[in-house]
Amino acid sequence: METTINANNISIDCQICFETYNLKDIYPMVIDCGHTICNICLSSILSSNNLRKCPFCNYVLRFDFLNQYSVNYVFKDIIRTYLEKNRPLESYPNYKEKVYDEGKYFGQMKDNARNGYGLMKYYDNSTYLGNWHYNNREGNGKCLYIDKSEYDGEWKSDLPHGFGKFRYGNSSGKKCLILLIL
Repeated sequence: METTINANNISIDCQICFETYNLKDIYPMVIDCGHTICNICLSSILSSNNLRKCPFCNYVLRFDFLNQYSVNYVFKDIIRTYLEKNRPLESYPNYKEKVYDEGKYFGQMKDNARNGYGLMKYYDNSTYLGNWHYNNREGNGKCLYIDKSEYDGEWKSDLPHGFGKFRYGNSSGKKCLILLIL
């Protein structure tokens, strides 16, 4: 089954065997012509007795061994980000659920504080999903506000800080890139 990243419609599956890259035993490899296929398919191509060619453009591959090819590190980072954002919160170490005065938290905790990656569902129906540092939103995260506005970007000391995107909740569809320096 093909897995895509909706924002850019990027497939994170090998386009030969359609296995999803998991970065453990199936990872993206760059071949001579610039195409990317999984390490398993590349190994299979290299071990065949036939002429070793790219399955997409028929470019003849120069090297004979898998360790002579490089991991596609840019694509690997995209896949890692996608997998991290779509990982169930329950699978994180130190996962806990805790009720606060302002809402309910689901995520990583340390020293009885929100710390790590987590989701805060506020009682006013706004939500924040992202990184926390001792009860403060810190790092990257996305906040959906009650008026349907959203901020997706960097946070520091519980406030938007750095680069991020803000989308207004009204129907105008206005978007802006904001840079906050505190």
